[in-house]
Amino acid sequence: MYSRIVLFALLGAVLTLITPTAASAYSSAPMNFCNKTSKALILAYAYHSPGVSDPADHSVLTGPFVSQGWRRVDPQKCTMVSNPFDARYIFWFSYSAAQSQSEADSNYNALKGMHDNASPESICVTDFFGRSADAFTFEDENESVAVCDKAGGSGEVGLGKTLWVETHKVDTWVDPTVNFTGE
Repeated sequence: MYSRIVLFALLGAVLTLITPTAASAYSSAPMNFCNKTSKALILAYAYHSPGVSDPADHSVLTGPFVSQGWRRVDPQKCTMVSNPFDARYIFWFSYSAAQSQSEADSNYNALKGMHDNASPESICVTDFFGRSADAFTFEDENESVAVCDKAGGSGEVGLGKTLWVETHKVDTWVDPTVNFTGE
């Protein structure tokens, strides 16, 4: 009888150790970005770094935004974006290189609207108008549209070295895959 009690106590202890708690039932993953279009895309992405106000389960990071790019994603291909701080949310922005002047004008007008109506999930990226996209990693530049503009040397969209763009949000706990179709 005594050995049976010890056995059940040991079994309970082992199950407690291997059963996930509510806080650890979810885990962050890298973002898998899939280009389902017929044109090559250029991808920028961002995530929050750890901060002093993070909840105990790290479900939301409250530190500064870190934005990185550019990464080319060929048509019908995928790329894995690392998640160095195990952020629950990753934010992304992509564009396809303009094939004509009307596409370039459309891109410019869309970016001007983003600049003028910045959302809380906007990020600073290097300017890609008229040249290939340079690699970058920004942190301080993501503080505000004004700081991004100052870093780029111009407050006018497309004329400095930086742009302020709106992102899309991915919850890596739910589904870390983005299947971009162009819409």
